Amino acid sequence: MADDSSELWDAVADDQAQRVLVKQTLVRRIDAPASRINYALGRGFRCTVGQAFLDRRDPGDELWVYCSNPDTWKRLCGRAGFAIVRSGEVVDFYQAIIN
Repeated sequence: MADDSSELWDAVADDQAQRVLVKQTLVRRIDAPASRINYALGRGFRCTVGQAFLDRRDPGDELWVYCSNPDTWKRLCGRAGFAIVRSGEVVDFYQAIIN
């Protein structure tokens, strides 16, 4: 995982730069049938938010988990969530946890 800091995350205002930070902290691809992913996101988040995020995927897109490095969590500025990856690039993300 990349060595990021709270200042870096907080200073990034535009969506493209945030996608770069998410790409640097990708942890693993989720390999599960769409029905299981829909169910997990629907139960884990407000159903409409999770479904709206999943609806932005195109065929062939990958769903990944991202998480900032352990030091950011110790400093109470950790971030984690889900990212839609298309052709190796993060095209959208859902930040599920911030501490």
